[in-house]
Amino acid sequence: MKIRFTLSRPEWTSIGYVLFFSAFITLVQNVAYYRQTMHLLDFSQRATLPFFLSMPLVIFAVLNIVFTLFAIPYLRQWAIAALLIAGASVQYFMLNWALLNKSELVTTAPHTGRLLRDANTVRHS
Repeated sequence: MKIRFTLSRPEWTSIGYVLFFSAFITLVQNVAYYRQTMHLLDFSQRATLPFFLSMPLVIFAVLNIVFTLFAIPYLRQWAIAALLIAGASVQYFMLNWALLNKSELVTTAPHTGRLLRDANTVRHS
């Protein structure tokens, strides 16, 4: 009596693609962002480590929401158009106002408005 094991090719569903691409972009593509943020944060404070560890979870959740919109056939074109418009507006804002990546913007969220109004942080064109 022979026992044969047959392996079939795994089939990916849209949820599998969403989870894979979200995890890949969160863990692999954002390594430079995590490295730069590690240098900006002061790890001597107690709340800094949980904040740093929660960043990948938030990025993964946001990417899951965005990529799930791409998985729905009726919303795919609208989601791509909205993502392109949002990305273009963010790039325009960053290039026009020349925001610098300052450590105070990452560590002190309540004071971000004051820092954005500071003449050394924002360049008006």
